Amino acid sequence: MSTTYCCVYCRGSVGEQGEGLRCERCGADYPVRAGIPDFLPRPGRPNATGVDTAELAATVDNYDAIHDASLFNVSVEMREAVSRVRPQDGQRLLDAGCGMGLLFDHVPAGCHSVALDVSHVALDKTRARHPHVRTVQGMGEALPFPEGSFDLVFSMGSLEHFISPEKGLEEFSRVLVPGGRAVLLLPKKAFLLRNAIHYYIYPNFHPVQFVRRALLRLRRFGGMHVQIRDRHFTRPELVAFLRASPLAVEEVLDVPGTVPSALAYVYLAVLRKAGG
Repeated sequence: MSTTYCCVYCRGSVGEQGEGLRCERCGADYPVRAGIPDFLPRPGRPNATGVDTAELAATVDNYDAIHDASLFNVSVEMREAVSRVRPQDGQRLLDAGCGMGLLFDHVPAGCHSVALDVSHVALDKTRARHPHVRTVQGMGEALPFPEGSFDLVFSMGSLEHFISPEKGLEEFSRVLVPGGRAVLLLPKKAFLLRNAIHYYIYPNFHPVQFVRRALLRLRRFGGMHVQIRDRHFTRPELVAFLRASPLAVEEVLDVPGTVPSALAYVYLAVLRKAGG
């Protein structure tokens, strides 16, 4: 199944133009680099997010550096997230903020899967890991897809890093079909315990990964690349945040992964779009 795109500036239809893509309504051009279409908003154009493009450029550089230097392991939590909604062959699925594509280790190959990230480095790694997954460069606050494009939208530990998480939830709702569901992993506010468990005491310990993660944490004090925004939640804060979105909250759970539930460092939330 081919992926249909829409313009992030005017929501017009996007079609092929030479070696790239062009909006049929406003004429905006989108490059295709190494087979990956780039829908990041450009300076000088109003866009659907209102996000400052200089801030976006810094975010892209930040995540290119992070994905080039590090490995993240939340595979256990992703498996639990997928099990809550049980994707079926033929369903259309989006991972918004896909990182290196670990989610697709747990998704049936028969799904029509799309991976979106601001980082071209992350998308290269996703495509190498899962060649059947379509990769798209873009931001979750301005998804380049028409309304009702997906049955399921996942955001596995990425929504809290969006420039505007609220806008991200609005976009998830827009691109879901009626009755479609969004599945989120979001961090608890007890972030010091979360970091200790996830980065240093994780059972899949490997010394090289340990050093990489430790260096990433130390870079916070050296002005080098770390995740430049990170939002954490208590349960009441998370429920209030989710209820303010256009989506209905189905459940919010602790995700213990491989540690006791009381030490879980993330919440798993499932939301549903009305209708269907």
